Order: sequence, then structure tokens, then C-alpha cells
Amino acid sequence: MRSVAISALLILLARPYSLFSPGFQMSFAAVAALVAGYEVFQRRDKQRNGLGASGSSLFSSSWRFISGLSLTSLIAGSATLFISAWHFHQIATLGLIANVLAMPLVSLVLMPFILLSALMLPFGLESITLIPVSLALDWILGIAERISALTPLSNVGAMRPDMAILFCLGFVVLIVFRSRLRLLGLVILVAMPFFYEPVKIPDLVIAESGRAAGLKGENGNFQILFPSRENFITGIWTQAYARGVFSKHASDKETCNRERCIIELYGGTSAHIVYNPDLLDTSCRSADILIAPRLKWVRCRDRQPQRIIKRHDFEQYGAHAIYLSGSKHNKTTRPTIEIQTSLPEFSRPWHRNVPSYDD
Repeated sequence: MRSVAISALLILLARPYSLFSPGFQMSFAAVAALVAGYEVFQRRDKQRNGLGASGSSLFSSSWRFISGLSLTSLIAGSATLFISAWHFHQIATLGLIANVLAMPLVSLVLMPFILLSALMLPFGLESITLIPVSLALDWILGIAERISALTPLSNVGAMRPDMAILFCLGFVVLIVFRSRLRLLGLVILVAMPFFYEPVKIPDLVIAESGRAAGLKGENGNFQILFPSRENFITGIWTQAYARGVFSKHASDKETCNRERCIIELYGGTSAHIVYNPDLLDTSCRSADILIAPRLKWVRCRDRQPQRIIKRHDFEQYGAHAIYLSGSKHNKTTRPTIEIQTSLPEFSRPWHRNVPSYDD
């Protein structure tokens, strides 16, 4: 465990921002859980067998091999389950079965023959050993495809930050403590589903490029304005806010097209996404929220919208999610506008200095 901590610190010293990357979190969570798990089983074996000796029969060795693979997959999969759900909004419900079926091929065929092919490379004989490698890869991909076809829908949606705090607290207590106090961490992890609440769907969300946009419909469902644009981004939104299911926003080409899209949001708030600069003046006179993703500077002369988001804001802060609150039926009071961005507004030592959002 000490080696795991030292390696994590070395990576963070060189790349501190990797702490928030899925690769760093999943890798170290899996390794730390495996180290902690096998420490427990190792102590139990020593207590049971004195010096840790075990039976050497074929059945015993085979059973230990299969159970070891299953246990490894179960521990690593459980440790990375929440992280996968947090970043990708979905989980592999049958991942354990796929790993148990594929790991023997990886351990007994794939890795040994890859090593053998590297040793035979100077003699020009690597093609012989790569034949079983190719067959093993085909079998592994076949297992993955079959299990994927049988896997039920596993979209969990986006989660609130307090869920991540609970997971970190429970996970650290479970793997760091060596006494029975570590069971407290298990209690925290088991209790997490009881604190789960779906996140609030934004009234309007715009991608960093300004080309893709989604909004909350009248019945509370998530809708996409331009389904043919930025499929990767809209796919993430759909998994986060609608668990993989979305509908196209019903709008006509006169109000929503390539030049401008006019949307009526919560409480009658009017949002204009302007792509054609020639239409900027008319949008300034009627929009409550003016979004100009292609213009770095926007100046409205006659009337100032309640909020203006321009290209400079997207470049500095990434995607924008707009939340409206207030009385829906009170027409004399404008709804309160809250904006959340994908890139943080606060500064880190490795960030370059940028002006504040209001500037």
C-alpha cells in the first residue's frame, strides 16, 4: 500500500490535474483495493495454515486459480464501479462474468505468447507465436460482444458531488484501516444508494463549441435542439440527464435554424442562440438570455438582455448550463438565472490567469 501511495504522489507531482481524470482514479482505486483485499486473505491463510502452505493437488490448484481470477475481478470491479458511474453515467452490470471468462485466455494464452513473440522477434519467427495471440484476441472480443448483448440498460445518470464525497470517505476507511474499524467504510458504501437523488436537469445547456444545445421540456424530460450535431457531447448529456433516452425539441425552422434559435424557457424566459451577426440587434431587443457563440464581443445598444454569453465565455469556461428559478406565474418578476460551467472559475497554480466571469 505504501508503494501505491508513493507512485500516486509521483504522478501528482508531475501532473496534478490527473487527480480528476478517470484513468488515474480507476487505476489507483483498483490497485489499492486489490492490495488491501489480498492482505486480508493472506493473513487469513497464514492463520489457517501456519506458514501459509496449501494443498498441491490438481483440483486445489485449479480451484485457487479460478477463485483468484474471480476475486480479482470482483474486487477491482467493485472499486471502480462508482468511478465509472460518476464519469460515464453507466455501469457494466455483467462485467464480472466477462472478466472471469476472459481472464484465463489473457493469463494462459495472450500474455505468454506475446512475450514469446518478443523473444523470437530477432530471429524472424514471431509470426508463428502471433497466431495464438490473434485467436485469443478474437475469443476475448467475442466474449465481450456476447456479454454486452446480454447486459441490461445500466445508465445511472449524473450524480451530485456529495455522493463522490461519501464514496471517497467510505473507500479510504475501508482500504486504509487494518482493524475492524474498516467495516465502517463498508457501511458507508452500502448506505450510498439511500442518499442518491438524480441531478436537476438544466433549463438550457450549450456545448463549448456552441453548436450543440439541450433543454428541459415542459414535462421535465430532456430534449436536444440539434440532434445531428456533436453526437459525442449530446450522448454524454443524454446519459447524464435522461439515462440514455432523449427527444428532439419541437421547433419550426422559422424560429430555430442555422442562423438563430429562439427558445422559450421556464417562466416565459426567452433565450436566443445567435449564429448570424446580422440578427444580433433584433435579439438584443427581445431576448432575456442572449447567446452568441461565434462573437467574442457583444454590444446591445437599445436594450440589454438579462444575461449575455459570448464566444469569449465559452473559450474560457467551456460548456454552460443555465438554471432558472423563481415563480413561474409571476410575470412581473424575472426568474433568477444561475450559470454553471464545465471549466472552473477559480484559479489553480497551473492555470493561466483569466478574467472573472462577470468581466
